[in-house]
Amino acid sequence: MFCRPGFHIGDTWYFIQGERAHMYYLTCPASIPRHTRWSIGHAWSDDLVHWQDEGVILKPGMPDAWDGICPATGSVTEFGGRYWMAYSGNFSGPRPTTGMACSDDLFSWQKREANPVTGIDGRIYSGEGNLAWRQPRWRDPFLFRDGDTVYQLITAALPCAPPETAGTVALACSQDMEAWEIIPPLELPAIAQDLECPKLHRVDGRYYLTLSISEAIMGPDLSVRQGRGQPLATAYSLVSETFQGPYVLHGNGRILENAFQVSPYACEPVLFRGRYYLLGTLWDDGEGDRVCDPIPLEATPRGWKAAQ
Repeated sequence: MFCRPGFHIGDTWYFIQGERAHMYYLTCPASIPRHTRWSIGHAWSDDLVHWQDEGVILKPGMPDAWDGICPATGSVTEFGGRYWMAYSGNFSGPRPTTGMACSDDLFSWQKREANPVTGIDGRIYSGEGNLAWRQPRWRDPFLFRDGDTVYQLITAALPCAPPETAGTVALACSQDMEAWEIIPPLELPAIAQDLECPKLHRVDGRYYLTLSISEAIMGPDLSVRQGRGQPLATAYSLVSETFQGPYVLHGNGRILENAFQVSPYACEPVLFRGRYYLLGTLWDDGEGDRVCDPIPLEATPRGWKAAQ
């Protein structure tokens, strides 16, 4: 597993290049409260267990910049012969946005001059704060390629929706990674205030949406589906026959059932050497934050499940 003694580790995201996995992660010194001033780090591995840490590769911008307070979670894809990272800027507001960085080798990254590239479009999405933290929702962009189009899937909120279940997954699309159009969201059930860290994969003709939801933001219907005594902050899976949806939550929606030994958060299914694995963060103020060892996954008609 991956850890950085003396440092917090936040959300992680991944890009597979041949036989090597690249992990990007949020980090800050342990003396700084989490979620107040992240930088973005990079590590790589040939087995998803042993990681070579390359340290910080993107820092917050100037204090008045779009990412000058606390940049946060993102994702990486390849497009037009280059690598592109979408990431959150000042995710806690008051005007959260997403921006882009570019790389030719996955190690050295440059922020784009045109940043930020997306923000809340009030005609489609809400700029109101959630109930749990009173912060507006526009963060965690996940890049999903569909032919010549790239989509950002973004944690967002619906206007005129009950605050307990206003969470949605916003969409922005581009054909060149420079100009982005904000479009209506995925068709989803009303299950939480926020749908954090959305990840989308197409497997055997189905679309598998992974969401991370904690107890603080969980809606009442999803809460009653969970068994007693199990950690609620974990990864949930929804399934659709089409990209736009509707996405269906089967049963309690959990990827890892309550008897599982760990409950990572901000999870991502990673296709590595022909098999999917789940990776996510375990927060621990005592022993230190760490990224869990890879958990083998199966894509079932009811969603992602830990392999037996």
